[in-house]
Amino acid sequence: TGLVVAMSSRLLQFDETALRASLGNMKPSSACALGLAACCRSLGSFSDYRRKAGLPPRSEPFDTASQLWDLIVLPKAGDAMHPLIGVCDELLTLIPGEDDPWNDSAAFADDAVAALYYCVSTLVENDPANATYALRRSYEATDHLATEKLGLSVIRKQDEVEILSAHCIQLELHRQLRDRHLVQVNDLKTLRAMAQIETIFDEAPFPS
Repeated sequence: TGLVVAMSSRLLQFDETALRASLGNMKPSSACALGLAACCRSLGSFSDYRRKAGLPPRSEPFDTASQLWDLIVLPKAGDAMHPLIGVCDELLTLIPGEDDPWNDSAAFADDAVAALYYCVSTLVENDPANATYALRRSYEATDHLATEKLGLSVIRKQDEVEILSAHCIQLELHRQLRDRHLVQVNDLKTLRAMAQIETIFDEAPFPS
């Protein structure tokens, strides 16, 4: 599945190599659904970033996410792939850059929009392995959140287990496991509904 349990600590870990191999055997739409669900949990950070930076709101990432869900969930929506052409380039312009204002939501916005970019490319390039990068960027957002909560400006080797143990990281990895089950049973409507209400900042219990 790309998620493994460390036997010494019983913690879920993100295994990118295994995940890429696993997603490579899936339909692009199924792999995209996994990446998109994870991406949506941090996409609100894009609005937070722009508000804190004094920049005007932009709806494109949210419109794109909604369009992707329609393409994945709705019957025959795959026939309407052409509107996605060019979206990837547009999304890249919305990722906070070195010359843009910085605030404490910038890194989360970067991860969220980059993850969305990879979700789009999964369908446009018809390559399910691209969803690996979307899931990785979503995981990295929780890693950043964990280090922020722990007050770690420099990560030492001995800090790694404490970071991995953080609730936000383990919650995201448990959610990715649940998302995989929902895709396997083709319950994409539930997956979409969950993605619209969950965020990486939740203090929710692990999904069963």
